[in-house]
Amino acid sequence: MFKFAAFGVDKLLDQLNKLHSKYQDKRSISNQIANIEKQDIRTRIGVSKVAPDGTPWAPWKQSTLIYRTNKGNVNRGLLFDSGRLLNSIEIFQTDSSFAVGTSLSYAPYLNNGTDKMPGRKFMGLSQQAKDQIEKILQSHIGLPKV
Repeated sequence: MFKFAAFGVDKLLDQLNKLHSKYQDKRSISNQIANIEKQDIRTRIGVSKVAPDGTPWAPWKQSTLIYRTNKGNVNRGLLFDSGRLLNSIEIFQTDSSFAVGTSLSYAPYLNNGTDKMPGRKFMGLSQQAKDQIEKILQSHIGLPKV
């Protein structure tokens, strides 16, 4: 069975998963959804600097601001030092599911925070991405708006 998964559009995905055997182009839908999620996360890291719910990320501590200024890349902003995190966001897909994420070992600390550093949520779907996914699901299988 091919199981679609994306956070925040659960009702539509439940309906889609129930209809999975009737729909032949499951991989096409999952690719579209995964690419929306990937781009949403990459935009958050590279440009918007807000959590999926729109909450702005916590600013740098003064010591980090000084370090990044001295390093000469302060203008890249939060969660963007070398570009490694941004470039690591990828789609992991099997015959039966997909996920979007990163394999960087330090990514959970950036996302969730530590005792000494606030979390800056970059994983997840914005409302705009959820709306895009909903439109894709509706157009592919003709579901009424939920």
